[in-house]
Amino acid sequence: MITSFFKSIWNGIIGRKWILLKFAGYSFFVIIFYFLFLWFLFPYNELVTKLADSLSNKTSMEVNVKNAKGAFPVGLKLKDVTLIVTKGKKANQIFNAKQIILKPSIISIFKGWISLNTNASLYNGDVYMGFGFKKNKFYLNGVIKNISIGDYSALKDMYGLNMNGTVNAKLDITGSIDNIQADNGNVFLSMKDVNLEPSTIMGILTIPKINFGEIKIPLFIKNGEVHIEDASQTSNDINSQLNGSIILGYPLVDSMLNIQLKFNPTPGTEKSIKNAVPIFMLKRDVTGYYNVSIKGNLNMPRFEQ
Repeated sequence: MITSFFKSIWNGIIGRKWILLKFAGYSFFVIIFYFLFLWFLFPYNELVTKLADSLSNKTSMEVNVKNAKGAFPVGLKLKDVTLIVTKGKKANQIFNAKQIILKPSIISIFKGWISLNTNASLYNGDVYMGFGFKKNKFYLNGVIKNISIGDYSALKDMYGLNMNGTVNAKLDITGSIDNIQADNGNVFLSMKDVNLEPSTIMGILTIPKINFGEIKIPLFIKNGEVHIEDASQTSNDINSQLNGSIILGYPLVDSMLNIQLKFNPTPGTEKSIKNAVPIFMLKRDVTGYYNVSIKGNLNMPRFEQ
């Protein structure tokens, strides 16, 4: 019986082979036309320009994209993307990517999610990110590889920090778009060969040259609160430890700080810091470390002994 069943199906296919071939041929041409339209005819530049202008009008950021075109098989490729923030008469570039490729996840649509995978080349490194949202829920995960601190000009332009080194990171965060207390996840940030050249912070405080070497910062996010556990920095000039928490706020600069910093500079580095910063009046504890509490918020941190 099973054999006769499959035989009848086969005979049915053979009997309608020309119809099936026509359908396959039409489908092939429709698919080819679709991809040709996406790659060559779709007005990517016009669409991206309108979106960038809309974002610029609604925020304090100026968004610029040099070129936009389709990415295989379905996606968007952006060239030379910059974000500029103007404060008073001064314009500062806070983001610059040579290339960003955005691709939607088709499979996630069937699960009710709208997801986007992003590959970006910036500051001589690479960023791979996945972002998705469903109603008011979101997720964000990704990897950051070999980002050059020295190529990020905003550190010097906005804060006066003249630094170099490389940044790597892994992150996995879930949460709610309209409820920051629902955010959970973890972030591991590592930096290598970090050097601070002589810098004048905010045009007021001059910091001498310091080698920070390697920095490791694990962050754990639970119910909208970021916990810093056993973050460390080691070098020939100074060693540091960081613990505490950040209560996330909206906007982000209003996030409240409760962080404890311990650092142990070498005698030579300590002398350089004290010569540059006369108000450096801290005393070492029994373990040989200086202790500083960082309070306030991200917009205006406050340092206490």
